[in-house]
Amino acid sequence: MSSSPPTSTRKIITNWLDTRGRNFAESPLNALSSAGLALALYPTARKHPRLYPRPTTLLVFSVAFGVSAGMAYEGYTVDAAGTMTAWSALYLLVNGWKRTVWPAVRVRALGPAVMGGKALFDLGVYGWYWGNTKRWEKEKVL
Repeated sequence: MSSSPPTSTRKIITNWLDTRGRNFAESPLNALSSAGLALALYPTARKHPRLYPRPTTLLVFSVAFGVSAGMAYEGYTVDAAGTMTAWSALYLLVNGWKRTVWPAVRVRALGPAVMGGKALFDLGVYGWYWGNTKRWEKEKVL
């Protein structure tokens, strides 16, 4: 029997999160790309502090995303997903609309908008993985 492709939007999204989203969450490269993007925004944020996210917060978020990448690399994927979910949510709460989307509209600076979109993507994918993955297994008694 061949399985038919999902028909509803909800099933399509959950199917993607269960297959490809799981690959994103289990790979340290996605978290490392978030750390690198936050670090890449740092020099421009120092020049334009009113439009870009605050430089010190970019460094803090870059370190947090890097720690999450290290956790995923060491095999603690569920813990890394929880860390990425929390720090992505904090990034969006701290920087908000004013420092993520508004610079793209006002001065055509796409960096903050890309970082905000990436944080939103990470929040969804890592949050799904963290919430739908078994955190531990029962110990086998010998």
